[in-house]
Amino acid sequence: MSSLLASDGRIRLSRRQLFALELTHQDSAIDPFVIEGTPPPDCVAGLTEWSAQHGGETVSVGWDWYLAAPGIMAIYRPDLIRSNLMIVCERGTDQGARATAVHLLDRINQLDWQAPVFEQLGTLIGCPSAARN
Repeated sequence: MSSLLASDGRIRLSRRQLFALELTHQDSAIDPFVIEGTPPPDCVAGLTEWSAQHGGETVSVGWDWYLAAPGIMAIYRPDLIRSNLMIVCERGTDQGARATAVHLLDRINQLDWQAPVFEQLGTLIGCPSAARN
């Protein structure tokens, strides 16, 4: 099954294709306003963006994170993962936003995503990468 960039701008992939993607870290930033309402004064949160190439198209995946404890990042609002993907079944039928979000979260949980974010932002969030090793 090859990817299909549809008129809605989404790239159609099967779960198997999603898990085969070589997602690479593109950028991360601190943004306390990803936390809903008024974030606590000591809140450290932000966003991260990852991408991969598939069938000549760029697959993009992004999510918000927060510092759950010193040196420990967690996904904030896993139901709000951003992507240009739509998961399809073996017949090529869209599986919908919820199923796509579930598969994306499974894929993200396979990544060692925290390390590149700490590498880029470590000193800004009080966690130099050298302290993690």
